[in-house]
Amino acid sequence: MQLHITKYGYLAHRQFFPKARQLFLTCLLLYCFIQIQGQTIVAGWNFEDRNRFSDSGIPSNSDREITSTSASTINYVTGSGGSGTYSTNNINWDNGQNLKYWQINLSTQGYKNLNLSSKQYSSNTGPRDFKIQFSTDGAIWTDAGATITVAANFTKGSLNEFNLPIQCNDQSIVYIRWTMNSNVAVNGSNVGSSGSNRIDDILIKGCLMPVMTSPLTYSCCSGSPVNYTPEGTGTIYEWNRITTEGISEADNSGLGPINEALTNTTNLPVNVDFNYNIDLDGCTDKKIVVVTVNPTPNLLVNPTSLNICPETGSQTINFSNPNQVPGTTFLWEWTRMNSDKLTISPSSGNSSPIDFSILNNTPSVLTETTISVSGTSLPGCSAAQLVTIHSGDQTPPIFCESINNKVLCVQDIFVATSNGSDDITEPRPDYYLFAPYDNTFDLDPGIFSDNCSSTSELIIHWLLELDQNPATISGTGQPSTYGTAIVIPGNDQNIINHHITYWLEDKYGNITPVGERAVVTISIRPRPPIVQDF
Repeated sequence: MQLHITKYGYLAHRQFFPKARQLFLTCLLLYCFIQIQGQTIVAGWNFEDRNRFSDSGIPSNSDREITSTSASTINYVTGSGGSGTYSTNNINWDNGQNLKYWQINLSTQGYKNLNLSSKQYSSNTGPRDFKIQFSTDGAIWTDAGATITVAANFTKGSLNEFNLPIQCNDQSIVYIRWTMNSNVAVNGSNVGSSGSNRIDDILIKGCLMPVMTSPLTYSCCSGSPVNYTPEGTGTIYEWNRITTEGISEADNSGLGPINEALTNTTNLPVNVDFNYNIDLDGCTDKKIVVVTVNPTPNLLVNPTSLNICPETGSQTINFSNPNQVPGTTFLWEWTRMNSDKLTISPSSGNSSPIDFSILNNTPSVLTETTISVSGTSLPGCSAAQLVTIHSGDQTPPIFCESINNKVLCVQDIFVATSNGSDDITEPRPDYYLFAPYDNTFDLDPGIFSDNCSSTSELIIHWLLELDQNPATISGTGQPSTYGTAIVIPGNDQNIINHHITYWLEDKYGNITPVGERAVVTISIRPRPPIVQDF
């Protein structure tokens, strides 16, 4: 025997005996599904083995049986391939209109776009008219829409790839029968009891439906990518969706995964239908993936930034859920950033407002930490806000009011020395004496302030600059607390100006900068002339 190699395997040369060719093809079909342009043989009967059972098709259709309602036993005669080939044959078709038929059953699960082929032959007194019927339960039968006129040959009675109704697609079982449609014989008379009918080369083909194995329901959170990836046997997954009420994004389409972010503008879940068109080698199917977009709680946190003194009592942070997503639970927690320098108590909670105290053990260093506030809905959608806290004091105390200059006179003349007569002799005083406990230069605490220290905690520094030696005298505290009297020079002719500079130091060591210190001018008036008494 000569063989030709084709894309389907080895085929017997056409010049060889038809029986050989037919048997060889049958063997191939028993081990694989023949797919031509997306079509697979779902079930087939060729009767070359002279039995009633299927010869080809998918595994679930092996050993499917053809039956006949004719009273006679099925036998096998020459088939459509001529001598050496076989087909079924039966007689006793008389008075069989709508009562007598050939019948098969098969599974079409996973297949669609089904078509049916067959060849029939009747003797002259055998039935001429048949119709195709189908059923999915074996009880209720429906005309499929195909009629067959049979003659005394296999040519006229051929049914070639008749498209079965869509109700036959993807069924666990489908029944098909060739039912007598009249009692008229091939020769025009009534069908005789000895009139015969043969059926051969039954093929049901379909395309293998792509299967979607990934879930057809999915959920995500508003504002986050859907992140849905279709899985299955399809080679192409094309999706589209229409604009949906409650979702701010307009209609969209894509290929393969769904990665777009959808925004739910409501406080309840919104279902969005993604329509998938799936393709497997030209065989298509449709699936709807329902994506539930759950609302994400909004968080209104106030304030989001705090500057806090190193040692503080209760601090307050408010938070709320303005879009009122049902079932939202809240949590706030100190991130413990810089916990080696800071202590926050309490460090976590689940209610608003947050009331906490903070202690900075390095108060002169401005130290940053954070508190995380989050709200989580029942489906697990969360929103978070970070509150930034700066603790420490690097802000110097300031003078919030100006300080008036001082105009003073030299010491009272009566402290001068008399010569015992009518004249006052030298040395007459030409200075101003600043004695201890004299509060002339003391400051009103109301004129200075500090962020984190009270007035009583501030240290006052002062520096008196004289216009002659000794050049400077300094001290801390109010000048009246200086323990030694200070002579502030004057003279008998001019006003002499001196200056006293003040600055502040808080308990964290911050000092008023030079350019912001208070400078007071002290003007000492000269003594008046003394008139001699004659």
